[in-house]
Amino acid sequence: MKRYVFGVDIGGTKIAVVLADDKGVILAKETFPSNQDHPHPVLDTIALIIRDMIASIKIKDTAILGVGVSYAGPISQEDPTILIVPNMKGWKGINLRDELRRRLVSLPVVCENDANAAAVAEKMFGNGQTAKSFVYVTISTGVGAGIIINDNVVSGASLCGGEFGHIPVLLGGPVCGCGKQGCLEALSSGTAVAKMAQDVKKQRNISDYESEHAFKVYRKLVPRFSLKQKTAIIFLTVITAKEISVCAKKGDRISAYLIWRAGYYCGVGFSTMMQLINPEMIAYGGSVVKAGKFFVDGLRCASKEHAWQLARSGCEIKKALLGDVVADLGAVSVALLRIKE
Repeated sequence: MKRYVFGVDIGGTKIAVVLADDKGVILAKETFPSNQDHPHPVLDTIALIIRDMIASIKIKDTAILGVGVSYAGPISQEDPTILIVPNMKGWKGINLRDELRRRLVSLPVVCENDANAAAVAEKMFGNGQTAKSFVYVTISTGVGAGIIINDNVVSGASLCGGEFGHIPVLLGGPVCGCGKQGCLEALSSGTAVAKMAQDVKKQRNISDYESEHAFKVYRKLVPRFSLKQKTAIIFLTVITAKEISVCAKKGDRISAYLIWRAGYYCGVGFSTMMQLINPEMIAYGGSVVKAGKFFVDGLRCASKEHAWQLARSGCEIKKALLGDVVADLGAVSVALLRIKE
């Protein structure tokens, strides 16, 4: 008998509910805006969408394995109460599993951190299928990672395993959203690229940027390069990492450096990961990596400079296969993994 699972991805701006079969094929999907302050109407809507999907596709309850939920913050399997609320201020103290179980009655519900869920998806259906020790890194508005060792997700003693975006890679560097200085997220995320582009446009903090080790490395690759050169960035009215990527692909040299620099610092982080857990593979995804060559060149340059050759040679670095569906399949994969267990 064919079996089905539901996946629910809870983000700061939108909620996605998907229905998939046990092979990871998505059969239906619905999204709606999240309410950051009032979780109960959101949970009511999730339950309603699930019931409507069951009715419309005429699935028997016995064919449904359960519901997987991914959430952007630390969350425990034993007690999935939201303790940290990075983008969902009104959700603190909500037990996602129990609240959805109460609304869905007969269906089992399992919860997981979104980065861990994405790693499970890429391991189950993407490029990580052959690797026992595997890391999935996402670089977009923020930076996060899911770590799988010997086919087990690493959550850590305080559920903070995989907070890759908050490892320090530049002491005394820019202030991160978490309050620390020099975090990877403050240097490699889309937010960080846009922040530096704003500074370049206003010729602000240029000497600080040009004193960085990353800049000096780049100057060896591109002699006489300067952040005071003419740049298309000055003509942008809205500055985002996506717009910087477009400028880079059109030949703007400073935009190319901004993307390269984000990749370089990400590569410093990758080097730490290689030395620390020696994974067989690191797969990377997210909106920033769509910048392509510039980001990857920076990443590989730093990896070669900072990681032991032995660790680097045993670790394959690949672009994630699942792309934009990784969040949807993350929630689905968590259901398939945990409920089967």
